[in-house]
Amino acid sequence: MNRRAPLATVTAGCLVVIAAVAGVLATVPASAATTQHTCLTFCGWWDNTPPGGDISFPKIHSTARGKGTFADPITFATATAELSPGTRVWVPRVRKYFIMEDSCQECGADWSGHGPNGGQGCATSTSGWAARA
Repeated sequence: MNRRAPLATVTAGCLVVIAAVAGVLATVPASAATTQHTCLTFCGWWDNTPPGGDISFPKIHSTARGKGTFADPITFATATAELSPGTRVWVPRVRKYFIMEDSCQECGADWSGHGPNGGQGCATSTSGWAARA
């Protein structure tokens, strides 16, 4: 009797169970930890200072990019006092995930209402919704 046959069967069975659990976990949608009103401004390559795709806090990308999925969120910029680098957010308006990987000097002032001309006061704005993922 071959003693390795039962071991191989048990090992194969464990791998099947692990693969099944991993498959279930991979299909579970992400849920939002918090939801908040948020100002959104979409900018491009030429809006960056200096113009280009360089980012301040590379976490999963080496340059500004992304498809908008949870696995490949789109790079966004904000003040580090607002969100920590690497924070992922879901924006229902565009149905995309974003990741904070770039800095934005004026974002903190706009958020608090102390930006140019008083800032946008985004903390009390109702211009959009975002949820941390």
